Amino acid sequence: MPTRTETSTDSSAETSTGRGYPENTPVEDMTLEEQAAYWRHHARKNEDRLKKQPSPAELKQLREQAAELERLQEENATADEKALKAARKEGASAERSRLGQRLAAAELRAAAAGKVAGFDALVEDLNLSKFVREDGEPDAEAITATVERLIALAPASQGGQEEQRQAAPDLEQGPRPAPDTTPSVQSGRDLYANFRK
Repeated sequence: MPTRTETSTDSSAETSTGRGYPENTPVEDMTLEEQAAYWRHHARKNEDRLKKQPSPAELKQLREQAAELERLQEENATADEKALKAARKEGASAERSRLGQRLAAAELRAAAAGKVAGFDALVEDLNLSKFVREDGEPDAEAITATVERLIALAPASQGGQEEQRQAAPDLEQGPRPAPDTTPSVQSGRDLYANFRK
C-alpha cells in the first residue's frame, strides 16, 4: 500500500485515473474528495486480497490433503529414504535436547545467582535433561523448584558470601587512612592510665 508521503514524479499529472484521485500526487496535496477516493480505492484493494484467502473449510481441506500426501510419501518411500528421514529426525531431536540443556544450565545459574554458594560447580553434576521440556525449551517451573529446594537445604549459604567478603584477611597492602589524632577525653584517660602503669 502506498505511503502517505508519496512523491510526485510528474507534477503535471493532475489528470484523474478514473478512480477519483490524481496519480503521482502526494496525499497531502489532494482535495478532501480525492483523499477519500484514494483511501477508498486502497481499502477495496485490501478487501479483495482478503477475499482471495481460503475460508476455514478450505483450510481444513488443504490440511487434510497435506496429511494424506505425507502419509502416501511415507508409504512409498524406499528403505534408504526412511532411514535418512529417521536419522534427520534423531539428529534434530539430539541437537534440540543439547541446546535445551545449555539453556537450562544458564537459567539455573541465573536463578541461583547470589542465593546458593558454589552453585556453578553443582550445575555440572546435575542431569540437565530433567530441566528441558519435550519441545527443547527450559522448564522454568522445574528450575525454580530446584533452586528453592537448594536454598531451603542450605540457608547458611545465603549470607555466606557476604560474611566471607567482610571477614577477608587484611594483607596490609594499599593506602591506609591517617590515624585519628584528634584529642578527646577518652584519649586523655588512656594516656593517663598508660603513664600510671
